[in-house]
Amino acid sequence: MTEGMKAIRAYNGTEESMRAFLKTIVWNKNLITDELVKLRNDCANRPGAEAARKTFQEGQQRLTKDPNLRLKFDLRHTLPKLTIPTICIWGEDDGFAPVALGRQLETMLPNIKFHYVANAGHQVQNDQPQLVAKLMMDFLAS
Repeated sequence: MTEGMKAIRAYNGTEESMRAFLKTIVWNKNLITDELVKLRNDCANRPGAEAARKTFQEGQQRLTKDPNLRLKFDLRHTLPKLTIPTICIWGEDDGFAPVALGRQLETMLPNIKFHYVANAGHQVQNDQPQLVAKLMMDFLAS
């Protein structure tokens, strides 16, 4: 249970809890402005969002508790066969999905190029926008 996961589970619809969550996924804390917090919180509270979060949490609980359901959605044997041109950009300072998870996935996805970005959290595109843009443009040009 990472700090990011704890923060998303503690989200209660307030700007304060949104700010706490953003602090776990953004490496450069200077990017977490009042405007960003309000924008993200407004989006998280748009019509239907709360019901969608509840449905997602119920599904996660079912997946965790039901071994047959978990087995049905286990992709560990399928992932190595993935050949669709893809890149994965992962922040080295990700407080939601740690870089160790990325390195573990990388072994299951031998046909996918992984890029680990320093000074970046879960939202690499916010922390390192120029680098992400270059990686994307290089990938799309290849």
